[in-house]
Amino acid sequence: MEKTEQIVCTLRIPKQIYMELTEGARELFIEQAGGYSTVFPADTREDDFLGEFIQAFCEVVLVINNPKYEVTDDCKVSTELLALGQSEKSFSMLVNIQYPGSEKIYHDILAFQEISQSPGKYVFELLGDQTFFSVE
Repeated sequence: MEKTEQIVCTLRIPKQIYMELTEGARELFIEQAGGYSTVFPADTREDDFLGEFIQAFCEVVLVINNPKYEVTDDCKVSTELLALGQSEKSFSMLVNIQYPGSEKIYHDILAFQEISQSPGKYVFELLGDQTFFSVE
């Protein structure tokens, strides 16, 4: 039987991003000095990658629940975590959105930084996003 470890993840975001989110998404966050934070669990097994939980949570909360992306049920949304150089403390999430009736895929990049990591805890912050752009 595989051993499961619960990791408590804390995501910090700047006020600017917080203000962009839907009211429902904002209810997940509490105000802290310099921004907002929320906590979510990740029940990982030995073979699981914590990034999968981070990616799924951030896709739903920061992308799907951000009206600037205009995501509807008919949109195709995918995300991918990317390492930044050789640093293990920084990573990005590439966001890909294809809108109904459009052949173009639109992209955004969310930049994150690890704040701390200890057994059972992972704290990271969203540094910001890039300009929403299309690659033809």
